[in-house]
Amino acid sequence: MPALSPLILAVLIGTSMAATPYNTADTLYTATLGGHVATTLEQFKQLNAPLSGVTPTATLENYQLSTNECYPGLGYLWSSTNTDISQTTPLGLWYTAGGQIAGLRIEVWGAGAAAGRQVSDGYYVSDGDDRWHMSVSFRASDVMCSGETDSEVVGDRLVINQDTIAKSIPMTSDAAAAAGFMPGSCMKSMGQHWMYDLEDAPSNSWVSGNLLPVVPMYHAPGAPEAGKINAFFFASPVCQGPNNEGADTAYSWDNVPSLLGCGLSPSSMCENFCATDCSTSLLPGTTNPWASSGTTHWATMHIFFNADPKEQPTCPGFSYLKNLDNPGAEVFHRTCPANTQTPNTDLNAVLDPNGHSSSSQSTVVAVVVVLTVVAIFVTASVVVYKKRQSTGPEDVVQQLKPTEKGGNTYDALSTQDPRFEI
Repeated sequence: MPALSPLILAVLIGTSMAATPYNTADTLYTATLGGHVATTLEQFKQLNAPLSGVTPTATLENYQLSTNECYPGLGYLWSSTNTDISQTTPLGLWYTAGGQIAGLRIEVWGAGAAAGRQVSDGYYVSDGDDRWHMSVSFRASDVMCSGETDSEVVGDRLVINQDTIAKSIPMTSDAAAAAGFMPGSCMKSMGQHWMYDLEDAPSNSWVSGNLLPVVPMYHAPGAPEAGKINAFFFASPVCQGPNNEGADTAYSWDNVPSLLGCGLSPSSMCENFCATDCSTSLLPGTTNPWASSGTTHWATMHIFFNADPKEQPTCPGFSYLKNLDNPGAEVFHRTCPANTQTPNTDLNAVLDPNGHSSSSQSTVVAVVVVLTVVAIFVTASVVVYKKRQSTGPEDVVQQLKPTEKGGNTYDALSTQDPRFEI
């Protein structure tokens, strides 16, 4: 009699089997991560310089060996000398016994900071008292404590919690598509985001606890290294940083402008998606796709695998004119590639249906932008002139008085704002 499969056997005896819906075959994806690893968006710090595979004593600010124990599958943990792993410095670094960087460890705090399948499927591991941790390893489990070294400066894989669930992240966008990830936006320095819903992939349930909390980014279609892994970010559906009020330091969560609050608002988080159910509009009343989960802000921490994370990679087809209504998109040169739900219709493609890029074409685009700005200025000047012509002197004085109401405006989102310098 043939043996029954574990699944059939479980049904027959009335038990249930817990299984992570992501990567159920436990496929291991490998490819070089190169020679650089850096964090954080807004305050870039290389985590592995000089690039020779050394312990971080002389390479990182205020990091020290946290324990003399080598954790199987993970390595030796290094943490901040000031406060160890804390809400101020939540990022730990794993190093091999041979002295090479081996991975990262993130800690999240606060009620709901990890939720749903993020916890039940083993991605965020509870430390008690509304506190969870997760590790991402860059090297094979058997080299962590062996003392061996290899030619890969950073590593050749991204594996979540290699000591328990060992879920491997695709190293190319083709592999991500095959695994059921949803393609999202491309942004300068990051690449194209790909999200995975732990309940409804390749669709999206818009339940905060169903988002795989490691979001990979790849060089976008049309880019010189299209499809190659460039970055990932850790995600939490609750603001992080000291007292869960946001972060403004290096080695911590992404620094976001205070205008957005303690983290990314739903519309700002939607910048990572290119989906009909996720609006990037800043107008009041915009639907929050995660409202049913009670999520009002997201925390993200970007990790980059390139030498120039401030400027590279770029997003083919970006157009300022196409994003006049989206300041965030203009800052980060955001595009929605053709493989997304809501692809951009780039101005350049309209001007040149054959897709040819040339300096003359760029000139045409620039002229169109300048003429548009001039037209707006002239129209505004005419309106102001007519208004002044129909207003008495006393009214003019009253109109010129400064308003008493303060606060931020969209100017705070301009590329001149140092908070957006990347």
